[in-house]
Amino acid sequence: MDGFKKVKRKPRRKHLADEYDETSELYFENLCRRVDSVVEQFQDDDMQLETITKLKNALSQLGTDVNISSIVCYGLGSVSNSKNSLYQFALIRQISLRYEIPLFIYDPVFTEADVKLFERFNCAVLPLDDVGVRKVQESTLFFTPHAPRIITDNILRSNWGLSLSDCIIFGDDLTKIIVNTPTRIIANSFPFINECQYFVEVIPLENKFKYSDVFNDLAFHVFVPSKLTTVDPRTWEVDTVSAKASNNQGLIESC
Repeated sequence: MDGFKKVKRKPRRKHLADEYDETSELYFENLCRRVDSVVEQFQDDDMQLETITKLKNALSQLGTDVNISSIVCYGLGSVSNSKNSLYQFALIRQISLRYEIPLFIYDPVFTEADVKLFERFNCAVLPLDDVGVRKVQESTLFFTPHAPRIITDNILRSNWGLSLSDCIIFGDDLTKIIVNTPTRIIANSFPFINECQYFVEVIPLENKFKYSDVFNDLAFHVFVPSKLTTVDPRTWEVDTVSAKASNNQGLIESC
């Protein structure tokens, strides 16, 4: 071979392989360090300060004695595989720590590493995908960053009526969704989002984060008890709202 010797490749060092193996301890340790670092950074981040300011505003509208009993998070995505999900988790984790509120979390895309990570942070991973079908008994903050709209619609449906005052929804601005979505789609596919526009209080967040697509178009949504009591009682008939959407859909399909 003209005096050249074939160079044998050295076997890849195990720890380098482990670094990318989601089932390895090294991968998990690195993930925890990364999350710890980001969560710590959010302590003084402008986005957290903006969120706290608007959350206080939301709570003040509900009453001075309102305390959030739990945070339920849907649609977060995989923290181990998505930077956006990591930043969103860091924000809600800081809110949870600041106010000592238990955090419950679920997304069907969670990996084993994600679940293990949440357990390390004492976050309860919900055992079932209830897609927002959750009736609450105490004031609950629902964190739904860019989650499918059906989740928000299900939260509203499950608590439809005066119980909505126990729901604080921190997710995509519903006023923008309603304005930017054809009326027939909102009315037929998401009837409770459509109906709530007449009595929901929307408190938009200014997006102060360094990456514009992580917390864009988010808002707090609250349902003030004194306003709910002025709503026509027929509005609270869940079957009527659902039937109206079904009838509209039938008319559209027959055209």
